[in-house]
Amino acid sequence: MKTRSRKTPSPLVTVLALALDRQIGDPINLVHPVAYFGNLANFVEKKLYKDSYIAGALSTMLLVGFCGAFSASVIKSPLGVKVLSQYFCISDRQLRDVVLEVVRLVEAKDLHGARREVGRIVGRSTSELSEAEVLRAAFESLAENSSDGAIAPIVYGTLLGDAGAICYRAINTLDSMFGHKSDRYRHFGYFAARLDDLVNLLPSRVTWICVYILSSRVERLRIRKATVDAKGHPSPNAGVVEASFAGRFDVRIGGVNLYDGVAEERIQFGGNREVTTKDLKDAVAFESRVVELALVVSATLAFLLHGMVRGWRP
Repeated sequence: MKTRSRKTPSPLVTVLALALDRQIGDPINLVHPVAYFGNLANFVEKKLYKDSYIAGALSTMLLVGFCGAFSASVIKSPLGVKVLSQYFCISDRQLRDVVLEVVRLVEAKDLHGARREVGRIVGRSTSELSEAEVLRAAFESLAENSSDGAIAPIVYGTLLGDAGAICYRAINTLDSMFGHKSDRYRHFGYFAARLDDLVNLLPSRVTWICVYILSSRVERLRIRKATVDAKGHPSPNAGVVEASFAGRFDVRIGGVNLYDGVAEERIQFGGNREVTTKDLKDAVAFESRVVELALVVSATLAFLLHGMVRGWRP
C-alpha cells in the first residue's frame, strides 16, 4: 500500500521552539545564526550597494533566497535540528527581560541606565529621553515586537515550517538593517521595508485578535477606538498592534521621536494618561499570554489548512 509522506510542518516543532526560547532566551551573538546573517547582509551591501531601488531589491532577494535555500536542508533534518532552527527565529523572552530591566532601572531612579537599556529594543535616539518617554518607548516596543519577534515567526513556523520561520526572520532582519528613511537607505532599503510590511500583515492582525480576545468588554471598546485613531501611524502593522495594547491598558502612546537626529512626530492614540512602570509590568505578563494564544490560533489554522489541502488531493 502506498503511504503518503507527511510534508506539512508540524506545529509541535514551533511549540518546542517557543518553549526553548522561554527557557533560555536568545543565545549570544557568537552562536546566533541571525548575527552571522547580519554579517552576510553587510557583505552583500558593500558589494552591491547603489542608491537605487533595483540594487536594494536585488540584494534583498539574494539574501532571502539564500535563506530559502538553506532552509531546504532543514526539511529532512532530525526533530532537534528543526526545533533549533525555529528557536533561533523567535525572540520573545529577551524582549520581556529588557522591558523589565527598564522598569527596574526607572524605579531605581537610574534614568541614564534606563535610556541605555531601552535603546536595545528601539530604533529611536534615547540619550535625551525623559522618564515618561523611556516608559512609552518600552511599551511601544513591547507591543510591536510581540508581533515581529515572537508571533510572526510562530505564525510562519506553524503554517510553513522551518522555511517560513527562517525566511521571515531574514526579511525582518533586512528591514531592521536597510529599511530606514535615511539618505543612504531611502532607495536601497525601500524593497526590504515594503516586503517586511507585506509579510507582517497577517501576524500583526493575529496579534490584534489575540489581544482583543484576552480583553474585557470595556477594554475591547477602547481597543477598537484606538485602532481607528491609529490609522495615521506610518506603519500599517505596528500601528495596529500598538493600538491593541494601548487600548487594552488605556495609556497614551505616540508623539515625537528622534531618529538619526531627525524629529518625527507620530499620531497619539490610546488613553489619556502616560505609561507607568506598573503598566509595563502588567503588559509584560499580558504579552506572554498573547503569544501563547497566538500559538494556539496559528496551530489550529495550520491543522485546518492541512486538512483542506489533503482533502483537495486526488
